[in-house]
Amino acid sequence: MASETQNKKVPDISKELAKKGVRTLASDIEAAKTATDMQNAGTVPLQTPLESPQNLGAETKQSIEKDTPETVVASVMRAVGEDSRDKIAQTSDFKSIDEKTDKEPEGSSNSIPDKEDTSEEDRLFKRISQIDKDIELLKKELSELQTRKDAISQTRKGLLNEKEEIDNDLKPILTKEEEAERAIKSIEKEEELVHDPDKRHKIEGKRWGEEDKRRSIEQEKWVVEEKLHSVTSSIKEKEEEFQKLSVDERGFDGKIALLNKDREQVGLEIELTEIVRLKGELEIQWVTLNEKKEKIETELAPIISKEQMVEQKRQEVEENEHSATSHEERKGFEEERWKLEQQRRPLEERRWEMEKELNKIMQLINKLKPGYQNILEKEEALQKRIGILGTPGV
Repeated sequence: MASETQNKKVPDISKELAKKGVRTLASDIEAAKTATDMQNAGTVPLQTPLESPQNLGAETKQSIEKDTPETVVASVMRAVGEDSRDKIAQTSDFKSIDEKTDKEPEGSSNSIPDKEDTSEEDRLFKRISQIDKDIELLKKELSELQTRKDAISQTRKGLLNEKEEIDNDLKPILTKEEEAERAIKSIEKEEELVHDPDKRHKIEGKRWGEEDKRRSIEQEKWVVEEKLHSVTSSIKEKEEEFQKLSVDERGFDGKIALLNKDREQVGLEIELTEIVRLKGELEIQWVTLNEKKEKIETELAPIISKEQMVEQKRQEVEENEHSATSHEERKGFEEERWKLEQQRRPLEERRWEMEKELNKIMQLINKLKPGYQNILEKEEALQKRIGILGTPGV
């Protein structure tokens, strides 16, 4: 359509995400008065009652009346088939609203944006932009955290290798220490059995040598064990640091999940706004067509009434014609019947034209019904999903 109606439409979300021209169902229907029940159209009533806008502007009516059944339905049906959510999901970078909003082109001064709806639209897109920034920031911190975890894992791996080497160094020392202890115990048993002082002195001197040997081994062991303790403490510290980072990582994952949930909900709200806009367009088309139908029916009623009156007179004349007793009398009735039949023909021709036009309108109304029903189902599904996302713990 051209003219004022087109200027007042909300632009398609997929093409002009941030243009200021939102028009809602509420603003359209508030301007409409109650019309004849839609059952007069001979169709199954829709779920939402439709009103006939008696006070629609003449220019708007004229522009709508120019549409054919194909042009009225086609644009809305195509829009219904589009999935706004996919478009939102495929957008890799939501820029700020200021960057996305172009200046109004010349000649568009007739556009009257709805400030309240435009503000809501801006809020939703700004929210998505902010969510995307927050997610990117968290992902960056998460990446840095993963780099730190990788470094800790690498350091821990080196420490474990070092510990393994120290363990290997410690094993022969512990073996020598056990041998020295066994030797000392053997000497002590031998010492208990000897009562001769000279022999005991020799045995005790031998024990001293083994004790000195054990002392030297133990000193060597202490050095290695200190290294082992230091490495083991470092491993423990790295493991604790790694676990702390893992906890932080889960926290980041949780925050990102919540932001993604919030982003999905905002995306659904944007899609719902588009669905409501499309529903409003369909209802405007519906009530306009219904108004045209009622107008034709109003104009058709006196024609049918006049046609019936002519037909009734014609039947009376024809009865008189059959009961006529003379040639002149019969001829008069026949001439009168001719006149009435001539009067009936233009009435019938006019009725044919109006019935043809009425049939076209009814066909168009029937074409609108499936698209409208589809929109109602999508609206209900979106509202249900938004409600689920808004439930805590989901």
